[in-house]
Amino acid sequence: MRRGKLNNISLILVLIVALFTLVSFVFDQLVVQTENKIRDIDFEYERSFNTYLRAKGVLFNTNDLMYRAKVKHENFIDRSEILEKAIYNIKFNKNYFEDNFNDKFDSDFNKNLEIIFLNRYKSMYLEIFDEASDLFSLSRGLPIRAMDESIFSSNNQQVLDSMMNLEKILNSNIEYYEKYKEFEKKDIINFNDYLDLRSNLRNFLNYYSTSHDSFQKIYESYSLYYSYYGGKTEEFLNSLNEYQNRKNFYILLSVLAQILSLFFLLILFKTLLNIMNHKKNI
Repeated sequence: MRRGKLNNISLILVLIVALFTLVSFVFDQLVVQTENKIRDIDFEYERSFNTYLRAKGVLFNTNDLMYRAKVKHENFIDRSEILEKAIYNIKFNKNYFEDNFNDKFDSDFNKNLEIIFLNRYKSMYLEIFDEASDLFSLSRGLPIRAMDESIFSSNNQQVLDSMMNLEKILNSNIEYYEKYKEFEKKDIINFNDYLDLRSNLRNFLNYYSTSHDSFQKIYESYSLYYSYYGGKTEEFLNSLNEYQNRKNFYILLSVLAQILSLFFLLILFKTLLNIMNHKKNI
């Protein structure tokens, strides 16, 4: 009876060792599958994070260009108002000139001032052209790429339209340049001549200022893209952490199963030794 009981114990121990060995193997396979999943998620995370960084770069650069266009426009407006007021008072406001400059309205001093301020006013054309050219060069350097997700198809079109509009505004001012060449050679004799010059420069300045609206549309489109991939990046990162924790948990259970398998294997070995000793004593 005792010998049979021991044999049964040995059989049970063998089954327990086999069970924990199988459990360890199962968890090892789960670790392998989890590692594959981690590699897939890590690839998507890197792709999403890189897209997120590109969108962030576009946002920051576009915001800078948008702010530059606004500040430059305000600066040109302020300067034009000062020059327009000076030209009006010097060339067309006799009482103001003679009261403030203590000289005759038709003096050489007056004529020299007229030439100086009119030339400065006309030169604003060239400054706006130069600034528009610089702004266009910077806008061409924006790291803009097509937004891959289908939900951004309309935003892609808006960005494309905005870039085309920027090229039209900032790089193709042929019409205004031709007008500038006319006014550059034209003498401003009467008040209507001055109003024509003022009107054309203000129109050109307002035309330049619409670049701000194009930059703003690009900024708005990429803000959505930035937020979308920021959310996806966070999702992938959370999944990555979750699967990494799951992998560590599987490794822990596999090691624990191996320890238990080894523990019961030692018990089995001891039981077999006891059986052999018992047989010898008999």
